[in-house]
Amino acid sequence: MSDSIRLVLFPMMIAVGWIASRYERELARQLGQAIALATLAVQATVLGSGIFRSEATPDFHRWSGQGMLILVWVGVPLAIGVVAQRGIRTRPVPTVMQIACLLLLLGFTFSANLTGYLGPSSAAMRSEYLEETKNRFVVLHQIFLPTIIVVLLISWWASLRETPPEALAKIRPPI
Repeated sequence: MSDSIRLVLFPMMIAVGWIASRYERELARQLGQAIALATLAVQATVLGSGIFRSEATPDFHRWSGQGMLILVWVGVPLAIGVVAQRGIRTRPVPTVMQIACLLLLLGFTFSANLTGYLGPSSAAMRSEYLEETKNRFVVLHQIFLPTIIVVLLISWWASLRETPPEALAKIRPPI
């Protein structure tokens, strides 16, 4: 798929989320939550395949990471459309914060996938630099980015939770 098609797909998915949330509010919310939970399950698979790496399936960690990136690339714009349609008029500041968290999730997921390919090159480095680089890579790829991604995935799921009727009455009093 060419880059221009991928860039056009992002605003189109935001529009689809907006329209779906406008006409089928509950269905769009449930779809956004389902995509968030599926992405969280794929993240657990990525973490598990990274921790318990097997010689029988050497590429499973890489392919599950690519699957997660695809889910996030499709799900985040859809969730942005749903979140924006649900709350941009009534609660603009929390809505903008939710959208920022979703965009951060997309960026961190993309970064985590890139760090898998940026492993240290041992041919051009001395051993003391190689060890420091490897330690930085381990902390970034195996600890920092997965933790941030899990926190952002949980916030994505929580941002699409059902709003109780009494909370809606406080936000928008009946006419």
